Amino acid sequence: MSQQRILIIGGGIAGLTAAVALRRHGHQVEVLERQPEWPAVGWGLTLTGPSLRALHTIGLDEGCIEAGFPINVIHNCDVAGNVLHKVEPPSLLPGQPVSIGIGRPALSRVLSEAAAEAGAVLTLGAQVTGIEQNTDGVEVILTDGSRRAADLVVAADGVHSAIRTAIGIEDTPSFVGRAIWRITVPRPAWANQLTTFNGAQHSSGIIPLSDTGAYVFTTQPIGESDQTPDGDLAAEFRELLAPLEGEMAAIRDGIVDSDRVVRRPAYGLVVEGPWHRGRVVLIGDAAHACYPGMVSGAALAVEDAVVLAEELETGPTIEEALTRFGERRIDRARLVVDAGQRMAELEGEDRYAEEHEVQGRAFAALAADI
Repeated sequence: MSQQRILIIGGGIAGLTAAVALRRHGHQVEVLERQPEWPAVGWGLTLTGPSLRALHTIGLDEGCIEAGFPINVIHNCDVAGNVLHKVEPPSLLPGQPVSIGIGRPALSRVLSEAAAEAGAVLTLGAQVTGIEQNTDGVEVILTDGSRRAADLVVAADGVHSAIRTAIGIEDTPSFVGRAIWRITVPRPAWANQLTTFNGAQHSSGIIPLSDTGAYVFTTQPIGESDQTPDGDLAAEFRELLAPLEGEMAAIRDGIVDSDRVVRRPAYGLVVEGPWHRGRVVLIGDAAHACYPGMVSGAALAVEDAVVLAEELETGPTIEEALTRFGERRIDRARLVVDAGQRMAELEGEDRYAEEHEVQGRAFAALAADI
């Protein structure tokens, strides 16, 4: 396919990775990010083997590995820290870590710098209010009334995607009955792998992000009407972590700043049917979102970006390329989302051994090439 003018809405993992991948194939790319600046603070995430493998195809794996911390095994422990079960995902890049923990600001920096170096235009503070398309192209309308014309729009605007609704896709995310709490902390020397602690009906853990940093998380069963946090978040976080003993107890007691605590409800989503309408296509959380226990949301987003660029390279028309893109991605997304949902259910029933088996099987399936 000839060089296309492509607008990407959203400058998160999916959007910035897509900018790099699409520029590598020679397309004109502009990223429209509604935030006025790239994140300087925030928690972290895990880039699993499939993430690193996909990043490798566009030359971004080494930069991410250098900015993160190697993780080769998941230790699932009781509240006292005794290892009950290990999940060892397969290594997909010879000589490289199985996965890495990385801070969101660090990952954003790596991806945004790579996108700019590749020649993508990165526009901050650009919020989309409307979208119009016909058979020949598409226009995006911004809050200042200006318009951007393109051959293709890539909607990477998250699980509550406004573009998904605007183009008539009615699938909406489903609340999974849990909130995820997170905070970054100094990394203790012993936290050199992803470690979880299995408590009554909810799981906590610590993930290394760098030589000096880590983040602590916990899951909380909540009702549909309890999705908005209130009160002293630090105190409530400490209360949720109260069952933890030993070294994690000291970390728990150091959580005192509510401004650094993030609490968000978890959602599941797989858009059924085509992930595009006309010349607008969904990627990342706009198309699928999974329970964080699978630590694979970033992997799906990165893979989406790479596969979309591949299909636009080989497809004879935009319509055929986008159709093929969705067909290649939907079963893999459904695998991750379904596994995450099942993990949340088993966690709520204190059936942790079965939960870890679900995760291990899903990781083995995701080792298959995209």
